Amino acid sequence: MLGLASLQHGRKWIARVFSSSPAIQALFEEKIALGKTLPKLEDNQTKLEMYALFKQATEGPCTQPKPGMFDFVGKAKWEAWTKLGSLSQDDAKKKYCDFIDALAAKSTTATITTALSTKAAASPLQTTAANGVVKLSWSAAGLDALTVNELSAAFQSAASKSDVKVIVLEPPTAFSSDNESSTKTLVETMAAFPKPIVTIVPAAASGLTVAVVSLSDFVFAHARATFEIPLGSAFPTPDALFNKMRPIHANTLLYLGEKITADTAQRYGLVSRVFTDDFQAQTTIWTERLAQNGHVNGGEWTRHRI
Repeated sequence: MLGLASLQHGRKWIARVFSSSPAIQALFEEKIALGKTLPKLEDNQTKLEMYALFKQATEGPCTQPKPGMFDFVGKAKWEAWTKLGSLSQDDAKKKYCDFIDALAAKSTTATITTALSTKAAASPLQTTAANGVVKLSWSAAGLDALTVNELSAAFQSAASKSDVKVIVLEPPTAFSSDNESSTKTLVETMAAFPKPIVTIVPAAASGLTVAVVSLSDFVFAHARATFEIPLGSAFPTPDALFNKMRPIHANTLLYLGEKITADTAQRYGLVSRVFTDDFQAQTTIWTERLAQNGHVNGGEWTRHRI
């Protein structure tokens, strides 16, 4: 025959199983499955809280003897479970479900934040703004749609802000585009910009980089810089080049593939200033000086007539 203790234990187990409503039990099992898909918990306190709620939900209040003093893990689990006292199994299940939902929400937020950070880090355009000058730089060799879209958005933003007086471009040494639409969009964006455009050329400039230079109102180049348009490459702004240089000089770039130095480019009218020492400091001084000139936004820039 079963002893009284066994009968009482059986009755308690039966009561626990049938006291939980089907809806709560189904939700509880769903959250158990969800919990298994979440990232591994690193915080011990969170692990203990989750363990205690699960034990209370499935077995009820803790009736196990306290582990020995040297069983640190077992003792921590026992204490976490015991703290729940006489909390009913249904209430424990509800708390467990809420607990898992909170973990899932936290995990989702972390995932979204990581994705946004990755996207931001992957942005092709670097933008800085100070003292009325917005500086845009990018390093991608290909003029893709994302780069053009970000450049266009930056130009539009700068055009609408009264505190922005000058936009400065630092394009890559050489970049190209297989997309005629992207090239056209960049050219139209620069041509329509109502404020001065400064382009910084620290080294060699080739292909579309020279096109950007030809559309700029001011070009500051390092003495080591060179300029060339490789033979056979598409060049979208020949009119802008002819507008800056005498045709005989522009022709040598466009049709003979001549490479010219910064000093030569300055003599031809393609470059405004050539610097040697303290190049970055000098370009910063001159662009800020331009931004402080109250008349820079009052006139028509040469590219507007192209």
